[in-house]
Amino acid sequence: MPPLTPDARARRLWRLLTKAAANRQTLTYAIVGEHLALPPIALGPVLTAITDHCRRHRLPPLAVLVVQSTTGRPGPGFSASTDIDRDRERVFARDWTAAPAPAELA
Repeated sequence: MPPLTPDARARRLWRLLTKAAANRQTLTYAIVGEHLALPPIALGPVLTAITDHCRRHRLPPLAVLVVQSTTGRPGPGFSASTDIDRDRERVFARDWTAAPAPAELA
């Protein structure tokens, strides 16, 4: 199987995160990395693409669901939220099936 393109990774991450939101789950960087065939340290660009899409469409910051295994919170590079707990609840409450799905993200 050829490696995933950045666009394909972003679409795959969108599906993974919207499913996690529907189940009121967070996902660790390691789990997300496994799904995208990337080391956790390399997730920044694809998470930024998701965050930018959410911002453009005035959606809650879906990337807030990707957390460190040690703290249960997004890493220090996550700046899309000033209130992580409130935004995580907004993500959980959103009907993501009605949200504009990205055609191209990365």
